[in-house]
Amino acid sequence: MAESRNMAWEPLFPLASRYEGFGLPDWLAADLAASEPGGPARVLVTSGAQAGDLPDLAEFEGLVALNSSVSPSRLRETGFDYVENFAAIPNIQDPRWLVPLNSGAVAAGALNIYTPYRRAAQLKLRILQLLFRTGPVLWRPQRVTVARRQQPELLRTLNGLLAGSAIHLTISTGTPGAGRKSTIAAIDGQGAELAFAKVASTSTAEQLMHNEASILREVGFARRLPVLAPRLLFEGQSDGRLVTIQSPVAGRAAPKDLGERHSVFLQTLSLGRPRPVAESALLRSLPERLASVGLSDGYFPMILDRAARELAGVELSPTVMHGDFAPWNLRLQKDAIAAFDWEYGVLDAIPGLDELHHHWQTGFLLYGWSANQAEAFLREWALQPPTGLGKAQAEALVKVYLLQALAQRLETGHEDSDQMVGRYFELLRRQTMLEVVQA
Repeated sequence: MAESRNMAWEPLFPLASRYEGFGLPDWLAADLAASEPGGPARVLVTSGAQAGDLPDLAEFEGLVALNSSVSPSRLRETGFDYVENFAAIPNIQDPRWLVPLNSGAVAAGALNIYTPYRRAAQLKLRILQLLFRTGPVLWRPQRVTVARRQQPELLRTLNGLLAGSAIHLTISTGTPGAGRKSTIAAIDGQGAELAFAKVASTSTAEQLMHNEASILREVGFARRLPVLAPRLLFEGQSDGRLVTIQSPVAGRAAPKDLGERHSVFLQTLSLGRPRPVAESALLRSLPERLASVGLSDGYFPMILDRAARELAGVELSPTVMHGDFAPWNLRLQKDAIAAFDWEYGVLDAIPGLDELHHHWQTGFLLYGWSANQAEAFLREWALQPPTGLGKAQAEALVKVYLLQALAQRLETGHEDSDQMVGRYFELLRRQTMLEVVQA
């Protein structure tokens, strides 16, 4: 799959499709040229074309028409069984979402997959949903028309899982990078979410999706969180790509600050009686993970060794770790927190790491922390340690968090230039300097 989001429609076609451009702008022609050669299934990609301008459509298995006047009825007459019109949001050149234009309710409901926390983004979302509900009177979005001789395999799978429901698909294209995947929401005619499918674009995305599936499939986990996490409905190949399908998690946007409801949820993930922290799979795997991302030299092993020695003899209840416990991956159901996106989950981890990650993410991404503010918070957090830990042991847990979060970030393809990677490096460097001074 092409690295750019410009080709957002790709998950609706077989992986082996061969895309052929007609009248394309340079930026999209370049994306097509950079894509894999593909197989025998020919897909015509065109921009701004009139019906009479196009080559003989009978020669193609599929069509992608950008801002074209070709009508869906004409395409069906030409033998295309699946025809769908999408709005490209925010635009054709940066289509972060492809939103189905079947009705205002469907389009407005499709955008509920996005949960912004900044006020400006919340306002933009409300305005966009209002524009969709009013129809083309006030606004005409840029459009993508997708046509295939037969329904996408993903849609056929969803129809089998959700029998009796009229399904419309909306595509969130994901962030370009090593772990990129598309998230496709199945929406009913009233705009309600029926299921979510994830479609892998890279081998790293496949690994993350397999991990999430194993977490959701684990019997004890599913029994512990029957409605507070998604149900895995499907894992397998679809049109040549790995796909997982999950049930939606009900609820509204979760609070951005940690509270008692978050604590109750995290306690639900506890796996039982306390045991030595050193036996946790997360801590035992960390040296190998650091080595795999090039952090086996320098001060990183020293930090881990000292943290492990400080935690030696400590017994805590093992826990399932979400791995990306942050407001945008949570929902509030009455008085209960629910969580989705378990791709970074660990079935045998240490309590406290999800809590630290939530503080870290909201601090930097919502409150604009500086490195000094982050360091001050972590120092203060260790002064009121979780049950079972002393101050020095809580400081050791902070170091374990920073190391595992940095490893996780690097494992998923982010480089040293990544802003969050830089922040982890900076805080770990400060931890090392502090240890040298104290020594």
